[in-house]
Amino acid sequence: MKPVFLASPLSAPDTASLRKNLAYARRAMKDSISRGEAPFVPHLLYPLVLRDDDPEERSLGMSAGNAWLHAAEAIILYADLGISTGMNSELQLAIAAKIPVEIRYIKGAENPVKPSPTSPTQALSSPQDGLMVNNVDEVEKPLDNPAQRDTTEPVGNETYPEA
Repeated sequence: MKPVFLASPLSAPDTASLRKNLAYARRAMKDSISRGEAPFVPHLLYPLVLRDDDPEERSLGMSAGNAWLHAAEAIILYADLGISTGMNSELQLAIAAKIPVEIRYIKGAENPVKPSPTSPTQALSSPQDGLMVNNVDEVEKPLDNPAQRDTTEPVGNETYPEA
């Protein structure tokens, strides 16, 4: 299995949105595993012990996750819900370290958002599903087109206890 670092949005303005983001991250993880990858999903791990709504603890979690980014063969950004500030930070680190980047969409994801290209980072996520970016100047189509995949079934227990 290929070790990869997964990124998707986590922070949210309310509990319902947070639950939606956590459920989406779990779907992304399942999608990655179904592709023969061994995903590391820091935003599913570190919030178990750190509060995302506390800036100091969020920073600790981001730093801990980013330490693992360099061990991955690629970073995969799941972008149906957009590119968050944290994802953008991880993307910039990956590009600077020349770690391959792939931006994916899950077919059938609830409320897909494909951001308009208002920044170079957002432009990377807009042109096509399954975009792979090895550096800012090089774009190639992956062998497996995620737009053809259907991963709409629920993953496990979709309820989360209050923090």
